[in-house]
Amino acid sequence: MFKDIRDYQILFLSLFLTLGIGTRDWTLRAELILLSIITCLSIQWILSMDIVISN
Repeated sequence: MFKDIRDYQILFLSLFLTLGIGTRDWTLRAELILLSIITCLSIQWILSMDIVISN
């Protein structure tokens, strides 16, 4: 299915994150969780673009 083994890692980590968010008793608001996820993904994307440009 995936050519790179890291894609499987990202898939399983995303599944664990989804499972954790869905089954835990979170006192945070859903908007804050979504904002945290978007922030993390955005920073990851920005930093990965910097590495591609540097190489």
